[in-house]
Amino acid sequence: MRAFIFAILGFFLCTYVSCKVKPGFSKEEHLKTTLNDSVPKVAANSAVRPIPDKIEIKSNSIVKVVSADWESHELKPDDVMSSKCKGWRLSNESIVAILRHGKPISMHDFHYLYYVLPCEVKGLVEIDRNQYRYRINAGSFFTISNKDSTFYFECNSPKLKNKFLMSGGNPQKDLGL
Repeated sequence: MRAFIFAILGFFLCTYVSCKVKPGFSKEEHLKTTLNDSVPKVAANSAVRPIPDKIEIKSNSIVKVVSADWESHELKPDDVMSSKCKGWRLSNESIVAILRHGKPISMHDFHYLYYVLPCEVKGLVEIDRNQYRYRINAGSFFTISNKDSTFYFECNSPKLKNKFLMSGGNPQKDLGL
């Protein structure tokens, strides 16, 4: 009975972890390289620099808008948001101000406290000589992406409230914290 259980366990382990051993590797070396997820990821174009786990725009960061493309998802002409989206525009200076005043948000807060409106501006931005993709939604949030990750930010700064069509929620108030 024990042998049967070990055989089944071995089958599932081989199904979960490839049992093929690379030429020149012992089984132990193969398992070590297959199961080792603790090695930090390194950017493809950089032999030494690890991929950041966050994007931070400091007060002294140099931020430059490289491109800005407006996108309005298909709306019916009688939809209230249709006329609002047509009139919603941001200057390059406003885009930089929004990016500077953004605060990171969790996916939980994003899903429960922000409306994804059908109008946004997207493009490329240079932050301290590193280029990123950005997407600013009229619902007072934005994303900044590198090759591997997308980071979510809210922008509920009272100074910039007039730059958006709708404000995001307040987790302290809305979630009863």
